[in-house]
Amino acid sequence: MADALRTQLKRGRFQPGEFLPSESELCAKMHVSRTTIRRALGTLEVERLITVIPGRGRLVGDLTQSNVRSGESRAEFVARILRDEASQGSTSVAPIRSAATVAGRLGVSKETASAALKMLAAEGLVTAVPGYGWRWTTTEFRESKTDQTTARLRSAIDSGEWPVGTRLPGEVTLAKSFGVGRVTVRRAIKVLVSEGLLQTNPGIGAMILRSSTAPLSSSTDNLG
Repeated sequence: MADALRTQLKRGRFQPGEFLPSESELCAKMHVSRTTIRRALGTLEVERLITVIPGRGRLVGDLTQSNVRSGESRAEFVARILRDEASQGSTSVAPIRSAATVAGRLGVSKETASAALKMLAAEGLVTAVPGYGWRWTTTEFRESKTDQTTARLRSAIDSGEWPVGTRLPGEVTLAKSFGVGRVTVRRAIKVLVSEGLLQTNPGIGAMILRSSTAPLSSSTDNLG
């Protein structure tokens, strides 16, 4: 699916500055599941072919810009993307936490994400903290309430407290349980949706698709 979308972009089916169709529209047109489309779009995002604009959709970028460099492995590419994010000061917006978190957000396998994190660790940019996971080695790092709530939700899903296929408790219930605001819970849910752990359905709520420890498809690791 990533190859098919990439081909359409290069052929001018979608022009730079235009928004791609919604996930549901792409699913209908390409006859695949929403999870497949989301992972394919994640691959295009990490390649900088598209950019996610919160509340609006996915914007087509300038295809003439260099994405994957010649001779660069997938892990090296992911490490470069994370390194660029750190240099731009976006580490508090996109905390690392685990290889699974990076894999889900950037549309790569857990093995690729792990290799990228080890590269950054060798450079002294990230470190593994017992009981927490990977984090940036910067004095400006602070775990926000959203980060904490996201971690608690992820942990509860991984432990089976809320089994896969069931509905997550409502935002009000979770806010009271965690001692945070409803907006914080909503932001945490959006993070887990972006990781592919949850799927939100209007009128139903957030459904649990998988745990963060479940294996991800490695098909998106093939750059074509």
